[in-house]
Amino acid sequence: MVTPLRTALDKLHRHIYEMGMLVHSQLGKAGEALLNYQVDLAYEVTSVERHVDSMDLRNDETCEEILALYSPVASDLRFVLASLRINLFLERIGDHAASIAQYTIQIEKPLPEPLIEVLRVKEAFQLATDMLLRAMQGYMEESDTDVRQIFQMDHKLNQIVRTAPERLAKQIQQECQEWLVPGLFLFSVLRKLERVGDLSKNIGEEVVFYLRAKMIRHYTKLRSA
Repeated sequence: MVTPLRTALDKLHRHIYEMGMLVHSQLGKAGEALLNYQVDLAYEVTSVERHVDSMDLRNDETCEEILALYSPVASDLRFVLASLRINLFLERIGDHAASIAQYTIQIEKPLPEPLIEVLRVKEAFQLATDMLLRAMQGYMEESDTDVRQIFQMDHKLNQIVRTAPERLAKQIQQECQEWLVPGLFLFSVLRKLERVGDLSKNIGEEVVFYLRAKMIRHYTKLRSA
């Protein structure tokens, strides 16, 4: 027998996943717009941000209704709490995607391809989008098998961002002073992608939390203490 609580939980599950897939699409489009200088696509990303925000509000209200009407316990309660936090993380990733799209609108001309390669921007976009996709697949499939790979990917993404200033300075000195401004734009993009990676990792942690009733963040801190 399907209970009203189970129906509400399934609806929340589906809506969070739908939002995650929309945000993943937005992030991919933001990267495509920036790297290929597609201004129309950048405007599309910024226009969809309102829809992401409306989904965020809808999911918040659904979580509140479930808590108020059904008083879930144990694994159901963990699922609702995890979904509530994941919803917040997705909204923030959507904001970062929209901000990256705004960069494309602001730069007014294509970015130098050699500079994009030197700063490993395409690789950073690929890592960030893959991390988010793995996190959402883990959420939808209720499996943490692929989720655990996110943490290794996050380390690689952080390394790209951390070494970017040195590579940018070296490239400017050796090649062209005119690359300073686009280089700073791209470094700002990399920092946003780093944050996307952190938020995707947070989503992965929440998936493990409601599946295993264990917070990875706290466990890691205790082991390193």
